[in-house]
Amino acid sequence: MKRREVPLEEALAIIRRKRPDFVWPTPAVEPPKPSTIQPSTIQKPVRKKTLPEKVKQFKEAVVDLASGNVVSEATFKARLAACESNECGYLIRADKGWFLKAAELLKIKTPVDRPLFCQACGCGSTNPLAELHTKLWAPGLECPCEEPMWTKDQ
Repeated sequence: MKRREVPLEEALAIIRRKRPDFVWPTPAVEPPKPSTIQPSTIQKPVRKKTLPEKVKQFKEAVVDLASGNVVSEATFKARLAACESNECGYLIRADKGWFLKAAELLKIKTPVDRPLFCQACGCGSTNPLAELHTKLWAPGLECPCEEPMWTKDQ
């Protein structure tokens, strides 16, 4: 059987004759996420990274987190305190929290009531791996600002 081309208007007429109750499917519109505290208008400059650099750093962080190669708790707390101070102006505090899968893998059983995300890195604020309570455990990461608030060595 050979396929024939039908103009759009004719195809719509055929569909309406055969199924008058037919409704065109539309993509589901996801309601907006609960509002978050937006980053400050005064922000530090961010170091620009190429896509391959970002991919490499992300891959290394995921491997480190999955294998249990993490920084000490003191280093994590120092990094978290620096980020929570929001001196850079990029911190976003989400309204709703959740248990993070990556945190469970790291055997961190504390629920995160207010997830924190850094908009300087470009990871977004919906990925659990981008949440600071998970991300800051990775040893190969450093603050993305031009004058880092914390480095790999800290």
